[in-house]
Amino acid sequence: MIRFIKYDGRQPRLVTVPRWAIGLGLVAAFLVGLLVLTLAFGIALLAVPVLLVAGGIAAWIGRGRALGGKGNAARDVAPRTGPADDPFRPRPPGAREIIDVEYRVVDRDDQPR
Repeated sequence: MIRFIKYDGRQPRLVTVPRWAIGLGLVAAFLVGLLVLTLAFGIALLAVPVLLVAGGIAAWIGRGRALGGKGNAARDVAPRTGPADDPFRPRPPGAREIIDVEYRVVDRDDQPR
């Protein structure tokens, strides 16, 4: 038997638990874990094919509409002037885009102006 101290309010009390009760609790915890794992696997068996079919349908419906295809609202609102304005098109070798910035180092001792 395993003994431990249980506090009921202010009075400590010595409680003994038989070994078979501890073993029964461990078996019950294992079976509950196995049940949760089985349920999660069953839900995954149902959800994964449904999500794959839904993703395939969404890809089939949306094909040709991305990156300047038919039905692109951004292209219809603001027409592009040329292929150089397309941010998704690779640039030719040697073409660079330079961003000029101005910066300064601020120390902790500097007072705000």
